[in-house]
Amino acid sequence: MDTILIRYGEIALKKGNRKRFERQLIENIKNKIPEGILVNPHGRIFLEVDNFKDTVINKLLKIPGITSFSKVIKIEKDLEIIKKRWIEIIDENPKLRQSNTFKFEVKRVDKSFPIHSDDMSRILAEAIIEKYPEFSTKVKLKNPESTFYVEIRNDFAYLFYEKLYGVGGLPVGIAGKSLVLLSGGIDSPVAAYYAMKRGMKVDFVYFHASPFTSEEAKEKVIKLAQILTDYETRSKIFIIPFTEIQTKIRTSCNVSFMTILMRRAMMNIASRIGKFYKYDCLITGESLSQVASQTINSLKCTEDASDLFVIRPLIGFDKEETIKIAQKIGTFETSILPYVDCCSLFTPSNPIINPKLEETKKEEEKWFDESLIKDSLENAEIIKF
Repeated sequence: MDTILIRYGEIALKKGNRKRFERQLIENIKNKIPEGILVNPHGRIFLEVDNFKDTVINKLLKIPGITSFSKVIKIEKDLEIIKKRWIEIIDENPKLRQSNTFKFEVKRVDKSFPIHSDDMSRILAEAIIEKYPEFSTKVKLKNPESTFYVEIRNDFAYLFYEKLYGVGGLPVGIAGKSLVLLSGGIDSPVAAYYAMKRGMKVDFVYFHASPFTSEEAKEKVIKLAQILTDYETRSKIFIIPFTEIQTKIRTSCNVSFMTILMRRAMMNIASRIGKFYKYDCLITGESLSQVASQTINSLKCTEDASDLFVIRPLIGFDKEETIKIAQKIGTFETSILPYVDCCSLFTPSNPIINPKLEETKKEEEKWFDESLIKDSLENAEIIKF
């Protein structure tokens, strides 16, 4: 069995609520890696698996709440045994022997262990230098190329030399449940990722206007939802037929209001789904002043159509920041596939930039038909992942 040491950061600061956060993180790890055995001593989680392979690594890298993890060697808390094992580790790893600089970092959780951390770091470094004299010029206490870690805990000593860094943040499910308005673009998947990173369980809603938007556009959004589900255990997407509503807006209203009115209709429908399924809020990928429908007045007008609280994780992001995160989380290449969503398809050439709410509502009255809203909801398709 291979042992993996899993670390978390912000959870450790939760004081009286810490156990609740730890339990949620452990549950999420179990759901992702059911074959593993989990142990949770204070401040750490240990996962035992048959093989520390790429599939396990990739799952751990995508579990919010995990800051880093390492494959560790678990041995007796005996100085001579620890020295001998470190020499074996370096013998077996040519890359470690080729390090230009190194240091030992010892953490003594078990304060009854007789050797203090700094002393033990020195003793272990001396043992390595004795075995490999060339290491005598490689000691560097600040920012070395290689760090050899030892944790002395109550049960065993744990040795490791590599840290893999995870998502960080909080475990999904600890902060409520949200519904993400998912388009085929770059922004909304990144917004969903940030909501999950802050502990929210997310599901998705997508507005599809066939035949104006293609089946490829729909499949693209489904693919984005699948990619994002890797960061939680399961999810679903509501696919809402939007053609009749979009057509009615286009033929009935001032064209400059079209995007705002479509966004209001989407907010209206999404909030109804949210209330029915007991979601806590809506999530959008809007960024302040990025486009005409995202000025402060435009955002006020669209949010007014929702009975649920609206969270915008990207409100202060610029596009380059969002693109970097999209590339990091694996959604970018799908987002840039050339299949447009219904908002992009009918963007007016001169959209209103600073709409007034009362004026917007008057335009909305020209198209609004409760039966169209109900038809869209009744004909929704739900896909579960």
